[in-house]
Amino acid sequence: MNDGIDDDDGDGDGKLPRVFLDDFNQAYLMRQKDKEGKECSFRETYICGDDHRRTDTRSPEECLVDRPLTSSIDSYGLGTVLFYLSTSGRYRPYNLNDGAEGHQPVRDHPEFYRDLVLSKDASPALPREVEEESRDPAIRAMREVTRELMAYDPRKRMSAAEAAEKLERACEVRRSKKSKGRNLMA
Repeated sequence: MNDGIDDDDGDGDGKLPRVFLDDFNQAYLMRQKDKEGKECSFRETYICGDDHRRTDTRSPEECLVDRPLTSSIDSYGLGTVLFYLSTSGRYRPYNLNDGAEGHQPVRDHPEFYRDLVLSKDASPALPREVEEESRDPAIRAMREVTRELMAYDPRKRMSAAEAAEKLERACEVRRSKKSKGRNLMA
């Protein structure tokens, strides 16, 4: 049963297309090229920000028409989710970067934020209160994971599985320290 999705690429193999999520808010059906077995490189050709979606939460390769869309876009999207969790939703990626104060709200200045996203020298700035030194290994890991997930170069981004492992290890260290502290108090 194919749940209404037909094998219409003409190769007769009966395989269903794979679904990839692009930044948690847009899905593409990626078909395989007939003979090469590689994913088709379909993508929409619009200027990042001109599609009425936020440019400050888009990965750099989404804003560059000539770059392939890969699962690293989802990693970047997960990084934006962690960014919002770290800042309690009071800040948005790139809102604290130089020059951003005069370019609020983001929807009114997509080109400014598109330039920040595309700049290899800019990365989403976490607010000072989030960047302050913490002894809590889970907080330190969350900051590191957020930065690594939102890296400019998709090849340098950690996967969601790597992020989960790093955060879990940090939480285990935190739990271990807390239980040792309780044992010392007893």
